[in-house]
Amino acid sequence: MKYIFLLCLLVCGVYASNAVQEKVYDCNNIPGGPKSNLFVKAASGVVECRCQQLLGGCKRNYAPVCDVTGESYSNFCTFCHTVGKNLANGTPPPVYKGSQENEEC
Repeated sequence: MKYIFLLCLLVCGVYASNAVQEKVYDCNNIPGGPKSNLFVKAASGVVECRCQQLLGGCKRNYAPVCDVTGESYSNFCTFCHTVGKNLANGTPPPVYKGSQENEEC
């Protein structure tokens, strides 16, 4: 029994050491600070994401939107959260296209 417990501790330790921490966008990087909106490139102009959206503070309403590559998001907030994750990881953020119509992007 003692060896099983030690084996479990070892396996949990290895798993925890390999777990990847998701980087979070620092809203202090928004020009004007966290209370300002981040302007994000869109197919026709720009859209604005709030700090809370960039951090993933999204409601679970379903109002799908798309980016220019055809990727769909359950709502505008989840699109902004993806923008925040990409910026935090140093990858290009998606470009907003608009509302999803007829279940297609």
